Order: sequence, then structure tokens, then C-alpha cells
Amino acid sequence: MSDLTAPPTERPDWKAIVNFIPAGTRVLDLGCGDGQFLSLLLAQKDAHGKGVEKDEEKVRYCRARGLSVERGDIEEGLSDFADRSFEFVILNQVLDKPQLPISVLKEMLRVARFGIVSFREAGYLISFRSVLSRLGYYVDRSIFLKGSRQVYFWPKRRAQTAIYVIGGHGTHA
Repeated sequence: MSDLTAPPTERPDWKAIVNFIPAGTRVLDLGCGDGQFLSLLLAQKDAHGKGVEKDEEKVRYCRARGLSVERGDIEEGLSDFADRSFEFVILNQVLDKPQLPISVLKEMLRVARFGIVSFREAGYLISFRSVLSRLGYYVDRSIFLKGSRQVYFWPKRRAQTAIYVIGGHGTHA
């Protein structure tokens, strides 16, 4: 884990997500780890943020940094949070595989107006949009990154990271 006093590292995917989120927004960071991204978001956007983390040691670490983080397993649901209690719920490179459990997706969009989901190795995720559509959700925006550059997603220009901003059942910004 990183030093408590060190400024958060800014990864290209973090920068893209932070740039998308309006200032002062209520945000829930799922699988927040050591809280670096949440710290960055709070500092740069004056967001009102909470985190959920499965690892008790990381939760203690986040709390020592002054972050509001609860211990929980996102696959067991987000029952501690009321409907629409956040504008954004972020699931940033938490899942190793592109199979986002439907229950997690539904819970994300129950507690927030928008969900932000990002994956590494984005080359094979082109079907994610159609899966969301069949479930009644829409992709509000897609951001594809190769290194620190934003790229268009073509078979010839494979992205390293895909970031999807998802809205729920006809809920448009």
C-alpha cells in the first residue's frame, strides 16, 4: 500500500473518469482498494465520496487516511445504500473478467443515476454494450484508452482500457 502522506498516483483511466465527473457530485467507489482514486476524486472534484472495500486491512488503511469507507462484498449487494443516494457509482478495474454480474450492475444503477465501469484489456469487450442494451440499460458514453491517449475503438486500434458510463432504464442525463 502507498504512503499515507503521499499524493495519489494519477493513472490515465483515473484521469478520464475524474474529468467526466462534475464537481460536488456524490460518488460511491466500489472495490476502492487503498483509496488512492477516491482521494484523487475528492481532492480534484470536491466530490462527496464513499468507498466499499472487501479487504478489512484496506478499509482500516482508508479510514486512517480520513476516507469514508465501508467493508463489504459488492457481489452480496449494496443494501446499506438507499435508492439514488449517489449520482455515480464507480467500478474501476475491479473485475478481472468482463462478466459483470447482473446483480452488481442492477445494484449500481439502483443506488446511483449513472454507473462507471472500466475494464483492462478492452479488445474483446465490444459485446458489453449489447448485453447492457438487452438488460434495458444504455451506454451514455464510452472512453477507450491506449496508454494515456484516448483512442477510437476499431479492431486495428485495440484499446488497453475501456470505460463505460452506464445509465439506467431510460434515465438520461
